[in-house]
Amino acid sequence: MSSIKKVVLSALVGIVAAACAAIALTMTSKEMQKKGAEFVDGEQRSGPSTIVYETNSGRLAELERQVRELNARQAAPVVAGANDSPRPSPPPQTDDEKERTIQARIDMIDGRFAAEASDAAWAGQATERLSAALSRGASAGKFGVRAVECRMSLCRASLEWDDYAMARSSGATLVEKTYPGLNCAKTAWLKPPADVHSRYSANLYLDCSRLRSGTAGTVSAVK
Repeated sequence: MSSIKKVVLSALVGIVAAACAAIALTMTSKEMQKKGAEFVDGEQRSGPSTIVYETNSGRLAELERQVRELNARQAAPVVAGANDSPRPSPPPQTDDEKERTIQARIDMIDGRFAAEASDAAWAGQATERLSAALSRGASAGKFGVRAVECRMSLCRASLEWDDYAMARSSGATLVEKTYPGLNCAKTAWLKPPADVHSRYSANLYLDCSRLRSGTAGTVSAVK
């Protein structure tokens, strides 16, 4: 088997595995806490700073596109030579690079929220639902709800804990939680503070673009 066919076969195996991961989470929040691992889009990161979970909208369509491209590459004639060898993988990101990447992503979401106009009819109902759901879980999660606001398709909830350790203990639960009527992508970044013993605050974002466009169904309340 030529080198390029081996590369294509390995890539196909990777895509199938990724599709499975896109359908179901492979680790529950308790398992994440037990292993002390953090995840960004399902990829394990080394640092203790990030808890990010997003719904899988659009992930399968992208994987199908990649499969089609790989099939086309496999069908193309193989030309022997220098290009027959797989390209070396880029060096792994440093912790500082990872943090800058995540910070840029959070800044982008926050910028979208700040620029978004408000749809009064939807925003009022969505804000009420999210606020009520968070308030019901505040006692068990040992956090306070400082503010909740939804606009056109995005919601932002500002939360506060007694300290960073308390935030980490309930952070994964917040992003994995089902919020009634809000089947939306959820994102939160628990960035380590300078003083881990002081009060800690972070934002939880809900991106309801697919819900509002009718491509994601609503979610019923979970007792």
